[in-house]
Amino acid sequence: MKTSIRSTPSGAVITIVMLSLLGFCTHPLAAQKPNVKQLDRDADRARLEYLQKLDSLAKQYDDAGDTAKAKQTLRQILQLAPEVEEIKQRLNELEERVFDKQSLSADVDVESSWVSSGLLVQQGKPIRLAAEGDYKFIVKTTLGPDGFPTSNLDDELVPGFNCGALMGLVVTPPNPDTNEKPKPGTPFLIGAKAEVTPQTTGLLYMRVNVPTGTLSNGKLKVTVSGHVQRANPPS
Repeated sequence: MKTSIRSTPSGAVITIVMLSLLGFCTHPLAAQKPNVKQLDRDADRARLEYLQKLDSLAKQYDDAGDTAKAKQTLRQILQLAPEVEEIKQRLNELEERVFDKQSLSADVDVESSWVSSGLLVQQGKPIRLAAEGDYKFIVKTTLGPDGFPTSNLDDELVPGFNCGALMGLVVTPPNPDTNEKPKPGTPFLIGAKAEVTPQTTGLLYMRVNVPTGTLSNGKLKVTVSGHVQRANPPS
């Protein structure tokens, strides 16, 4: 009597064995907790790769001439890694570069009230101002023992600044589409030097802080560097 042996296709056997092994191997792994130290290492590696990518982008933006985006990218790096001195130094160099690249001068008419410098500044773009020269400040008003009647000087003498100090403000140009008149901004102190970030785009006006009934003569010259340009560039 012959014994009959039922055969199983080899492919099916291999599949069964693999499924058995897979079930055996995956079950204990699923029960294991994640390795925190390994996760920390992975997180540090991902953070480093991200910072390196940002650093590369900052250099590419700078090479392309887009200083604003280069600075923005470096600030992103410092938000994640504020301790990196090299990035701080590069950001500072970029911020200083604009003051070295562009510089324009304007004279101040100390005999007049607010007068346009002919220089256009931009909202949110810093400028530096450096003034030189001197002028005579002559009081022509007859005074009593009480001195100047300050209550009558609100329109001329700006409170909060030294009498005679050089001041500036930005005037928004008129809008021809809406017939809006020019809007003067808030005065700021220039003095001998100042760094200002304009709150609006417009023309820079300057004057000395002197009250009514005074005479001024002399000459002051102001050099403005940074984000500044002539309002009407020569053709």
